[in-house]
Amino acid sequence: MSHSEDIENNLKKIISDTNNKLTNEKNKVEWEKKFAEHAGFIYTNTDYIFNSLKKFRVPEGLCQYIPVSEAKAKDRPITVQLRYLGHIVANVKISNDKIDTLTLTDNNYRSKDGKETLTDINTNKPFDWDSPPAGKIRSFFKYHPEPIHSRPDYKEQEVESVLLTYLESSPKKDKIIKNIQPVKFAGKYRFQMPTALTASEAGTKDTIEYARNADGGGIDILARRNNTDLCIIEVKNKQDNKSEGPLEAMCQALSYTVFISKLLHSQTANKDELWWKLFFINSHKKEDYDKCRVMPKSLHFQTTVAMPVEDGKTVSDMEKFQKENGNQINTITIPTASGNFDTVELHYIYFNYDRDTQKLDVIESSLGK
Repeated sequence: MSHSEDIENNLKKIISDTNNKLTNEKNKVEWEKKFAEHAGFIYTNTDYIFNSLKKFRVPEGLCQYIPVSEAKAKDRPITVQLRYLGHIVANVKISNDKIDTLTLTDNNYRSKDGKETLTDINTNKPFDWDSPPAGKIRSFFKYHPEPIHSRPDYKEQEVESVLLTYLESSPKKDKIIKNIQPVKFAGKYRFQMPTALTASEAGTKDTIEYARNADGGGIDILARRNNTDLCIIEVKNKQDNKSEGPLEAMCQALSYTVFISKLLHSQTANKDELWWKLFFINSHKKEDYDKCRVMPKSLHFQTTVAMPVEDGKTVSDMEKFQKENGNQINTITIPTASGNFDTVELHYIYFNYDRDTQKLDVIESSLGK
């Protein structure tokens, strides 16, 4: 068996194993019910959430995220996550267009000169928005502080956040990846799409698990391309060819792609094609949902691994490496319950990231071809 055939069989096994976990009768009933509820709450409450948050101005240096669980908000305070370079640092409670409280969740930061920190502010204690502690928190992150104690999860979340910002930016002549926009809650707010799977070891240990209570890992970046395809991006902050290189990361991204395929083709979880509309309607207005095109019988995905340039590899070296580890397989298919097939293209993004300037440059990507 050739190296290419071995890789193709490995990817097919990921699809088969993921499919088996999701079609298990007990699992299927649970995750379909849960995600049908998510979609229903999002659709029902989007106007309320949008109107409650429309006057909220995010403090400089931070980004706001809406957890999917907050879609259940109706006539109650909404929790908005404030993230610094992808890491949750505070929660804000907002109700009826009024900002109630700000709660610091992580005080592990100091100014670049080391003179100012947040360690004097209690975490998990709500402060009135106009109080001195809240004021200090709001102004602190605009000066690009750094962690006091680095943690492994910081850099990957940081890279994910900066790559999101790159994808959100307006197209320029020198922008390698065009015609792509991250999927956002109500067309405005960042959120991490949940799944019913634990797939972080899909490539390293050949392990895919159905998550307890269908509360699985989140997709790093879910985006749409050309308003026709969905792009599932798995972000890594380093290349480690021995444990989690491009192929291993691709296995994780592919398992999440299978989940989105199953979700969209489920008559229960995607009733009235609500998830399809939520992914492709860049709006909070319900009347816009009726304008969304009908979901095709066969879907097209672009499953992508994003990794930094490092270890002295040139772009051509890495592109060759990627092709040797799966990218030479242009497409792979996912069977659907109706007897059709969804098509998956395998892609890569390689980038340079400067932490001092918090600037990310995409160096090479098959998405740009």
